[in-house]
Amino acid sequence: MKIYAITSMWNSAKLLPYFLRNYETFCDKIIIYDYMSDDGSIEIAKSCSIVELREVGYPYFIDSPSATGFANIVFIEFRGEADWVLMPTTDELLYCKTGMREALQDYYDRGVTLPDVTGFNMFHDELPNTDRQLWEVYKLGTPDLAFNKPIVFNPELTMNFFYGLHGAAVLGNVVRDNTHEIKLLHYRYWGHEDMIELHKRLWSRCTRINKEANFGGYKPNDDGFYSAVWWENEKLKRTEVI
Repeated sequence: MKIYAITSMWNSAKLLPYFLRNYETFCDKIIIYDYMSDDGSIEIAKSCSIVELREVGYPYFIDSPSATGFANIVFIEFRGEADWVLMPTTDELLYCKTGMREALQDYYDRGVTLPDVTGFNMFHDELPNTDRQLWEVYKLGTPDLAFNKPIVFNPELTMNFFYGLHGAAVLGNVVRDNTHEIKLLHYRYWGHEDMIELHKRLWSRCTRINKEANFGGYKPNDDGFYSAVWWENEKLKRTEVI
């Protein structure tokens, strides 16, 4: 059984080491599309023996329609080669208590093609700093239905993703299962100040259509959603996810 992870990055050095540390434990290959990173991300990616780095050659921009179209076809080349494709972003770690590879082997043996995934937003006030798996140290989060994403699938399926890969109209031999409780841990939030700086940086890379629709939720906002009050309220809801 072969498991491939596919992702893209732009200046992802903060979380990329943890991303690679997680996925190299159960993946056979990690394919990374790089959009002209200049923060050391390329060197970090190249240090992982199972990474196949594909340098795109033009700057990163956030355009949900274009990104969704790309996601719908990028895995097709691996049909007949990979038994599973995973499509997380670099701040999304897939975790299963019984082991990801063991869970996917069982699903594969039983003919499951689209395992259910349960999503959580992880909230912490400090930047990550550990030589362990991120989820071994940073365990606090809240459930988020938007991150029950169909990003673990048999590549023989036709994946018609919605924006942000938060859902899909899937065609083919769709067999779902949630026996192994695979969790998607979304590690976007590392203190309110860090979050605001991240959103400003990403907002500057958004195309007009993303800004008008606020896809991704990066719009700078000093009150209401993503405010300091929102941050403290979300922290009060946290429980140990792992």
